[in-house]
Amino acid sequence: MLWAGTDDGKLWMTADEGANWTDLSANLPEAARGQWMNRIEASHHDANVAYLAVTAFRSGNYAPLLYRTDDAGKTWRSIAATCPSMGR
Repeated sequence: MLWAGTDDGKLWMTADEGANWTDLSANLPEAARGQWMNRIEASHHDANVAYLAVTAFRSGNYAPLLYRTDDAGKTWRSIAATCPSMGR
């Protein structure tokens, strides 16, 4: 699995080394849509699991937006509450 995100809110995934890409942007939680897909980390143990960090400061949202998918990007759930405070 290869993942790609853009600074204008697009999120893509391919399972065939880039021959075909699936746009997962519509599957993102509302707070993440249209925001900067800052980092995507694929699981080293399960091909369906990935973690996503989103930056939304350009829209005035400074809260950490951190998500996990267990189904290759079909659904995402926030994991921000499980992370330590970021100096706030």
